Amino acid sequence: MSSFDIDSLNGMHEHIVKTAFRNKVFKNGTIDGLKVAAIDGVEVFESTKKSCERCLTRVDKQGVTHYFHKAVVYATVGSDPHIVLGYEMLEPKKDCCDKDEGELTGGKRLIRKLYKQFHHFADVIVADALYCRATWIKEVVLIGMDAVVRVKDERLHIVKDALGLY
Repeated sequence: MSSFDIDSLNGMHEHIVKTAFRNKVFKNGTIDGLKVAAIDGVEVFESTKKSCERCLTRVDKQGVTHYFHKAVVYATVGSDPHIVLGYEMLEPKKDCCDKDEGELTGGKRLIRKLYKQFHHFADVIVADALYCRATWIKEVVLIGMDAVVRVKDERLHIVKDALGLY
């Protein structure tokens, strides 16, 4: 795997997505006439023994350090075909920071990158409760898309406020 040319693989992926848009694969949308994409984080590798300079880390209750890689991924949801529009690997601790990069930071960076590459890549972006943050929602609105964020914990203030208004 270390001999893979990641840049050319990324180039091929970008070409596939651009061709799908150019060929109007999503002309009728993916859900009710809208192009809907979902964002979520995914852990792609984890080990307690092997690591590299790009690994994120966490320490479990027994004090064992786990090394892992995590990415934020956008993919179309609804009707076929389901296409991964893009991904962004999360960065490890930098400088004197004691925390790895979070999913929200990677998600904002990815949405900017996808907008630059494909412009209007979705009408609606769907996310889980982690993305129920004003900074992320503003980023989505800034590029002219709508966000649907699923929150289910009725103890959260934002859920209480929404239920009160509804």
